[in-house]
Amino acid sequence: MGYLKRRIIEDMEPTEYELARRWIPVSERLPEPWVSVLVSVYEYVFVGCVATDGGWRDCRHETLQGVTHWQPLPSPPDEAT
Repeated sequence: MGYLKRRIIEDMEPTEYELARRWIPVSERLPEPWVSVLVSVYEYVFVGCVATDGGWRDCRHETLQGVTHWQPLPSPPDEAT
């Protein structure tokens, strides 16, 4: 990548969408309780997990250990017309 292109990319401010889609460390903040999110556990990603008052649960309501990051679920696609 050329110097000018790299400088332009480095100087770009993240968009609102990029900020909303970034992986959020659990040490920074947690999602609202019982709201489905994506979570990262080691090198795996789990879909539809929720934070509870005392930890994390997957879509089968089993306890998850080792969650380090999370992000909101993407919006569903628009219906085809």
